[in-house]
Amino acid sequence: IRTKMNAPSEVYAAFVSAAETKSRRPLGVVIVQSIKAGMFVSLGGMLSSFVVGNMPSADVGVKKFTFGALFPVGLMLVLAFGTELFTSNCAYFTVGWLAKRTTLGQLGKNLSIVWLGNFAGSIIFLAVFGKGGHIGDDANTTAFLCTLAQGKVLPSWDTVFFKAIGANWLVCLAVWIAYSSRTSEGRYFSLWWPIMTFAAFGMEHSIANQFLVPMAMLTNEKNGGCAGIDTGAFLWRNLIPAT
Repeated sequence: IRTKMNAPSEVYAAFVSAAETKSRRPLGVVIVQSIKAGMFVSLGGMLSSFVVGNMPSADVGVKKFTFGALFPVGLMLVLAFGTELFTSNCAYFTVGWLAKRTTLGQLGKNLSIVWLGNFAGSIIFLAVFGKGGHIGDDANTTAFLCTLAQGKVLPSWDTVFFKAIGANWLVCLAVWIAYSSRTSEGRYFSLWWPIMTFAAFGMEHSIANQFLVPMAMLTNEKNGGCAGIDTGAFLWRNLIPAT
């Protein structure tokens, strides 16, 4: 078993190396890779929403677990293709900075560009698949999305803030655990658990919310909108504290 695992010191070195590699990427590459990551996370969000939205009579616990169980496909794709995801980059660049191999300036520059790129990827994905009728055409899914968005936007600012800390902590743990495996199957199996946990708990992942809340707004347009959810409320009451 040990031969299939990397020691913590090896994982630490891999994180430092990843931070250095990402800090040297050309701007155009960072933008493209961050857009791709936003689309990958959106795919996980759409899959989870579509399935759970069509389980209106299921037990609440079953719904939460199902949502969490399906959502990790996004991070699996992010790691498989080496893209730029804001939340996991927080881990890479923090370790790189603590190791004195990257600077705070590089950290801030990368995270700012990647956050915007992830948002762009989420909106592109929504425009293609949301408008394409792949989700939200049935009343159950539309109602589920509205309830999901209200649960993210209507709570207090500090509630969202601390739930986001929990989500990002679990994302960073997922990436660390994934790097501890020397096999692809071990990497994807191990990262599934922390991501499933935060999604099932309903924690706040800023990049996932860049897709989930706009998707709820889009699919509820024909019904007069989702009560309490608009662009201003989404940005101020959810996306800013979640980031």
